[in-house]
Amino acid sequence: MRRELIFVDTNVVVWLLKGRESVVNFFAKNMERLASNVIVYLEVMHVVRRLSQRLRRPLDLTPVHEVFSDMALLPIDDVAMRRVGELVIRYNLMPNDAMIAATCEHHGIRKIATYDEDFTRIDFLEVIMP
Repeated sequence: MRRELIFVDTNVVVWLLKGRESVVNFFAKNMERLASNVIVYLEVMHVVRRLSQRLRRPLDLTPVHEVFSDMALLPIDDVAMRRVGELVIRYNLMPNDAMIAATCEHHGIRKIATYDEDFTRIDFLEVIMP
């Protein structure tokens, strides 16, 4: 029997890359259940790029690619754009967060690992803060 998937939001991946022990343990314990989408992938690359610029270090996206190669990357092309708009309005979400919620809904995912409290307003998602 397949265990229920957990969607992983941007801030959790960022904390993983920073080495937060609770997040590292969460990934180790749940890796076969973790999923994300291209929105999160792009947001994480953006955060890493900005940090590299701020620290005046060469950009290395290898750790980002490695994290996402171990997770299921869910397609968003079948997610209804109209539904994304509905979620923006209903839950007062930023568009990328609405796309994440719509991705979860479309793929039947009920749990999201995030530190973004906006997701707590969504009645079909259970928030996990690792």
